[in-house]
Amino acid sequence: MNDRWSYTSESTYSAFGTRPSLTSGYGVTYTPDQRWRFDAMVQHGESTEADGTSLKRRGLSVGTRYSEGDVMGAGLRGEWRHEESNRPDNELDRDTWLVSGFYENKVSEDWRFVSSLDSVISDSDQSSFRNGRYVEARLGYAWRPVSNDRVNGLFSYTYLYDMPGADQVNIDGDIEGPRQKSHILNAAVNWQASPVWTLGAKYGYRMRRAAERGSDTFVRSEAHLGVLRADYHVVHNWDVMAEIRALHTPGSNTTEKAALAGVYRLFGDHLRVGGGYLWGKVSDDLRTIDLPDRGVFLNITSQF
Repeated sequence: MNDRWSYTSESTYSAFGTRPSLTSGYGVTYTPDQRWRFDAMVQHGESTEADGTSLKRRGLSVGTRYSEGDVMGAGLRGEWRHEESNRPDNELDRDTWLVSGFYENKVSEDWRFVSSLDSVISDSDQSSFRNGRYVEARLGYAWRPVSNDRVNGLFSYTYLYDMPGADQVNIDGDIEGPRQKSHILNAAVNWQASPVWTLGAKYGYRMRRAAERGSDTFVRSEAHLGVLRADYHVVHNWDVMAEIRALHTPGSNTTEKAALAGVYRLFGDHLRVGGGYLWGKVSDDLRTIDLPDRGVFLNITSQF
């Protein structure tokens, strides 16, 4: 509309698959200056479930964002969504609140503070057994010394509260998988040893309380993760990497080992595609509960 105000309208129609749906959204954005941005959107839609149930959705989201170039940036977004079906038992009726935010600050020329929050609170119309709670909070320091730009590191703390309801997936995408409350510490350092070689190391610690779905009996466990990695820059757009991993669990006094190797290609400045093979069952993501399957993997990474 002008330099400060803009509006958007969008509709999404899905005609194929097991859940045909039509969703529409209308939003407005206000940008008073180069630092601030405010936006809001209302959504409504209807879908048909696999069993023929009609499900209506209404939603409202608001957000704000603040930026001072590469010195400081922050953002916060909240969303409310109401779902109502034509089932007499109200099994699919629920209200969901979502909050997402981040804050980054350039503490000094060598250090940057990073943080983020993602949370979902979902309440069913039936009973608390079907309610879902998900909170993931992250704090970290990124280190890239000005005097030696070949070295960089990241130190982070993550709190994960993953308590899905009876019909919701956990962090692994499993609708019947366990629930967890976890504290995770990670420290990772990369060193560009030469124009073609980059060496990296990572240490992670996790303290978890996990319970089976539908149970309130939580079992405490600890784990230590160690990772060593090497990347070789073959030519302009091609890279080869190898990694070894070890996961030690003091409670059971066991150590799992794994290794992987892969080849990556860079397409332009924003897309990286690669694949390889994983030996063993150790994940470098301490949030997961299910161990990864050994075998071929495909990885796609983009940055903007």
